[in-house]
Amino acid sequence: YEKIFNPNIDIQKVIIRGKIAYISFGWKLVESLHTDPELVIQSIVNSALENVRGLKGVKILIDGVEPVSTFCSISLLSTFRQPL
Repeated sequence: YEKIFNPNIDIQKVIIRGKIAYISFGWKLVESLHTDPELVIQSIVNSALENVRGLKGVKILIDGVEPVSTFCSISLLSTFRQPL
């Protein structure tokens, strides 16, 4: 298996509101996003959508805040609504 995430990345909080999962990661997630953003975001979104019944979307947060960054044309301001 290929290691996608730095093993020191922590999930700080998961809140599900209105069928959207808001997943807050620690700042170290940004390091992984610089390496292979498409694979990292795909892994997060697909895991959540495929494993939580009734979930309609995933919002990725960094330290509880909606990041304004774009990695390889993928904006983290997006709410991801389908498996990637």
